[in-house]
Amino acid sequence: MTDSSKIKLLVGTTVLLIILNVIIVGFIWFGAHAPRPLRDGRGPGPDRAELIIHELKLDETQRKQFEQLRDEHHHIIMAVNEKDRRTHQALFDLVKNGQDNTAASDSLINEIAENKKQIEQATYHHLAEVRKICTPEQQKIFDDIIINLFRRGPDGPPPGRRPE
Repeated sequence: MTDSSKIKLLVGTTVLLIILNVIIVGFIWFGAHAPRPLRDGRGPGPDRAELIIHELKLDETQRKQFEQLRDEHHHIIMAVNEKDRRTHQALFDLVKNGQDNTAASDSLINEIAENKKQIEQATYHHLAEVRKICTPEQQKIFDDIIINLFRRGPDGPPPGRRPE
């Protein structure tokens, strides 16, 4: 192979790689992997509250009650999440500082478990209160919505499964 044919081969390969890179970058920017719209600024996917309001066809009184319940629940969850964040930080500080204090770590781990329990209790109470403001017909729809929302999780269907 002569020097000129080697150069032509290298130039051709380089041009081909540049074109492939441009195509790949185009797919990344403009393709099917575009970010999903945010729900209330909290993450991807539709807003669950709006879904519930729409599906249940809540009247104005029910909507106001629902929004009050949602706000109360949100404040409780935010407070517990903040406490949980601080507790996790304290636990990680034990590790970072090289402290091998089993009693302190056990106490912090128990506090983290208690935080999770408080979140679950608050969510249960919230859902029970929302269900109470519904008519019997709406309660049937609410039950189906809740089952489907919690089956799918916060951001969609479980891995490897299609939505129903």
